[in-house]
Amino acid sequence: MSADNLPESEYDKVGDFYFGWLEKHGADRDVHIDRSVEIMLSMLGNVDGRRICDLACGEGYLSRILASRGAWVTGVDISRILLGHAREHSQQKNISYVLDDAQSLSRITTASKDADVCNKALKDIPELSATFASVRRILVDGGIFVFHILHPCFFTPFNVDIPTLDLDENGNFKALRISRYGLEGKWYSGGIGMCGTLGSHHRMISTYLNALAVNGFRLVQLDEPLAPLENIESTITQVDSVVP
Repeated sequence: MSADNLPESEYDKVGDFYFGWLEKHGADRDVHIDRSVEIMLSMLGNVDGRRICDLACGEGYLSRILASRGAWVTGVDISRILLGHAREHSQQKNISYVLDDAQSLSRITTASKDADVCNKALKDIPELSATFASVRRILVDGGIFVFHILHPCFFTPFNVDIPTLDLDENGNFKALRISRYGLEGKWYSGGIGMCGTLGSHHRMISTYLNALAVNGFRLVQLDEPLAPLENIESTITQVDSVVP
């Protein structure tokens, strides 16, 4: 099936909701670069003049940052709604947006990209190995793939009867309870956010790394940024209540 004939994506159903949430909670996103994106940019190095695919680009946040640093960016997403927002908010001439499925990348030419990036979106894509194979195909020899995921150890399928937070007798943060880490597959948070509405694909770290190896990638760098201890409770609470 060609990209032009792709059916309406389930993400089109919540595209405006997602963009509205970003507008409300991240009005300065194009000015402020969060820690995870800083790390991705560091891994990429100098992007000036490089051809980069922004996989599952959404409303174009990372595409705009890369373009502002001189990269020639192709943002790819399966949601027509989100691509519409991306085009509306991206003025740079060195960005183009393409409707395509990350699992096939049928509209991206083989060996045409120097780098591929994917920011927090792999959990939203059903077929991980097919996606990695497509990314490998579009990269030139020596190309680089940089992606950011929510750590699957701390973002796992959970039961509402088993709270993730363990509090002391005074209601203060004591520990984070990890459950069902080894239970892979699609799950729903039960909330009204993206994960509650559309679900999320949980995979262990080993699944990600093995899929990369099978598809011809070589691991160069792995980074696990830690939240400041004093912010852990508020961060966990936000994840449980907002559920991206």
